Amino acid sequence: MGSLQHAVVTAAILLTGSPKARCVFFKISGDVMKPVSFNSQEGRAEPSDTVFKNESSDIAGEAMFRLVRSGKFAQYDDILEKAPEGMQTGRSYRTFIAVSVTAGDEQYGALSIDSPAPNSFGERDVQIMRMLANLLGSGLALMPEGA
Repeated sequence: MGSLQHAVVTAAILLTGSPKARCVFFKISGDVMKPVSFNSQEGRAEPSDTVFKNESSDIAGEAMFRLVRSGKFAQYDDILEKAPEGMQTGRSYRTFIAVSVTAGDEQYGALSIDSPAPNSFGERDVQIMRMLANLLGSGLALMPEGA
């Protein structure tokens, strides 16, 4: 399973082509969504330490879980101008796309790509991320439980 996740986050970096992009797969485990695989480019090596919790004390976490349940995506061109509800300040990025990773009724988590440069992603990048999230969800659905 880890190699599939790594292949998808690597493909996102290669296909979107944004400067210093970082892609992370956040996997759901109960009421928590944690980063389990990431890749970056151009010397940007810091992994995400964000953990989303599906509880009222974590506004951003509740929003991320809503996104996954919806089966949709979110795009923010510049978080200094407009940030998601509950997002903490001081992030190493200014723009991001987050896409739900699902297969049928199964919810696996979210695939996110970010960049320190604002307005780094366009409609083509959204479509790439949605395609990769669908691929990841389909692959995870085929894996035996616990693999």
